[in-house]
Amino acid sequence: MILAVDLGNYNIKTSEGVIFESRYKEVVKEDFDTDLVELDNKFYRMESGDFENEFNKAKKNYLPNLLYAISKSCSKDVEEIDLVLGIPASNLGISEDIKSEVEGKNFSFKVFGENKLFKINKVATVAEGLSSFYTLKKDERAKDILILDIGGRTINVCAFSKGKNILKFTQPGGMIDLYSRVQESYNNKGNNADVEEVIRLIDNGTINCEEDKNKFTKEQLNAIKLRIPNFNTYKIWVTGGGSLELQEPLREILGNINYIPNSLFSNVNGNKLIAEAKWGK
Repeated sequence: MILAVDLGNYNIKTSEGVIFESRYKEVVKEDFDTDLVELDNKFYRMESGDFENEFNKAKKNYLPNLLYAISKSCSKDVEEIDLVLGIPASNLGISEDIKSEVEGKNFSFKVFGENKLFKINKVATVAEGLSSFYTLKKDERAKDILILDIGGRTINVCAFSKGKNILKFTQPGGMIDLYSRVQESYNNKGNNADVEEVIRLIDNGTINCEEDKNKFTKEQLNAIKLRIPNFNTYKIWVTGGGSLELQEPLREILGNINYIPNSLFSNVNGNKLIAEAKWGK
């Protein structure tokens, strides 16, 4: 089975439509705990705890999230995986590190008390943002286009002309960085909230951060424009979870932008298309 997984800093996503928050915490198992992942005699409560600050994905303990994503994406009778991972456009050097850790290896673990055994046969990596290009229609891919993939810690930028990639880089700073700014401002008013709590308060309307969103978006776009000659001559496509959160400031600053269909999953869907073309279905 070919499976594409996006080990995002904010969300984990797979080409099977699975999505969950990219955080977990190691815990001591209590007698009646049934909602844990057990790996190498350690226990993890998924979608709990703090978001990681590490930018380099190879330096994270990504295995609990990766194996949890595989288990949620595969039927019980699927035991062998050909894996495609998205990697920040400016950080492709970590590919070999990840491959050496998981390629050709068996993983035995438990999810919510159920035994799981998977073998990861082969691993490929693709630059984030580049993946989404392949989900566009053929006539769109032939144009001069620019893809902005807005994630949790980064914005991956890929420019194309006549179907060829001519520029790709990663702009540091994503949605978690924005939420950290909001947290600092909120706590300066006498409150005491971590980033995860601030996100909840934004979602339920307790905190209004539209001004922060506008400022953050403007700063990031200005930095990106400095690195792209004739920025305004490209057709702009946006994708990633952050693009949905920043719709209003993106349209206000850039004017006519286009959303890649199924923006939350465009990278993993594109990666699966690439893998099927290279490896066969």
